[in-house]
Amino acid sequence: MSSSPAVKVREHADTLYISIEAAIALASVLGNVLVVLVVCVNRTLRNTTFCFIVSLAVADIAVGVLVIPLAVTISLGINTQFYTCLFLSCLLVIITQSSILSLLAIAVDRYLRVKIPTRYSTIVTQKRAYVAVCLCWVISFLTGLVPMVGWNNRHVLGNLSRSDYMVCKFTTVMTMDYMVYFNFFGWVVAPLVVMIALYGEIFRVIRRQLNRRAEATSDGSSIPKLAVYVGIFMSHVNSALNPLVYAFRIKRFRVTLLEITRRCMSCKAMEPSPYTCSMPALTEKGLQCDPVDGAK
Repeated sequence: MSSSPAVKVREHADTLYISIEAAIALASVLGNVLVVLVVCVNRTLRNTTFCFIVSLAVADIAVGVLVIPLAVTISLGINTQFYTCLFLSCLLVIITQSSILSLLAIAVDRYLRVKIPTRYSTIVTQKRAYVAVCLCWVISFLTGLVPMVGWNNRHVLGNLSRSDYMVCKFTTVMTMDYMVYFNFFGWVVAPLVVMIALYGEIFRVIRRQLNRRAEATSDGSSIPKLAVYVGIFMSHVNSALNPLVYAFRIKRFRVTLLEITRRCMSCKAMEPSPYTCSMPALTEKGLQCDPVDGAK
């Protein structure tokens, strides 16, 4: 028996949705893995700013590896026990929240770098940066696991026992009170407002400094567009774009990435050769090709 038109439309919609999400996940993982790789290889990039950028990259890798596949699976509906479905839904919130807080940490770091440049290195130390990153992840876990301790839709489902199976849907297990009033307004909108304020102040300070250097005046009517920061949280696409926004725009990062690619391609082009490309041997002079065993 052939499927009805409505069923076919739904199947095509599901296929399109899964394809788009898969492309976003792949782009997110590849881009952010490059960020982590370059920072690990180039020691000169291991500063406080890149500490926050790596934390963001790790969160976005988790979005591509875990959040998007789980979101697709839950959207299609699978049969699970209530608390299994609830935990999977909480995991989506946790990882998404860690990405948001990492973005906030980057905004604070940039604000301090511009606002107090002379005291920045003494205030934002490597140790404090690590503490801030850990705090972001701890807060993400604590806020994301709140539904597991009772703020959920367990009572709405009636006499469902722990061993009973149900169709796992995000909106079935997560209460909208938690998602709207606690999660969205408390841990999405609030960080967003703080980020907008911080970047607005950053742009104001930078513009004032540029005006002083140029000895020029401004009419004060060309206010920087902050919509890009609002759009960061609108969908999973932010996880794929974050490397472009926060890492690839930094010159030292781009130089290191191009050096890695060029040196590795050069080593491969010279095969057979008594030298192999050694990734960890990157110094300030670039990648080194180390001789293999038996080479003179």
